[in-house]
Amino acid sequence: MTNEVSVTPEMRVTLTLDDFDFLWSTAMNAFFWDEEQAERFEIVKPNGLDSDAKIPEKSGWMMYWFGDMTSKSDALLAWKIIVASGHEGYLLWDCADPEPTLIDPLYNQGWVILTDYRGSYL
Repeated sequence: MTNEVSVTPEMRVTLTLDDFDFLWSTAMNAFFWDEEQAERFEIVKPNGLDSDAKIPEKSGWMMYWFGDMTSKSDALLAWKIIVASGHEGYLLWDCADPEPTLIDPLYNQGWVILTDYRGSYL
């Protein structure tokens, strides 16, 4: 037996807010704090926050929904881009319970990022 050490090559990927903008499918001014939406969202990230924690109200914030609404990897990647870019952001799960349709059975359910980032064209 030899004492050779196997080394896994390192890969570095650079992502920007342009990549974040590519990932989202729907964006709008944040309505997270509206009284009638109080039970709609669960906080997933950052870690350590209770899913029902209170996020202090912020003005000018946006909400972004991602891809096919069920892709954890899209949502996690987008959230990491926001945080790495120096923006505040929360990864949420949208618990909306709309009437499903054959065309769009999830409708509004899915991953959402609540953030202070506002794209230049929004």
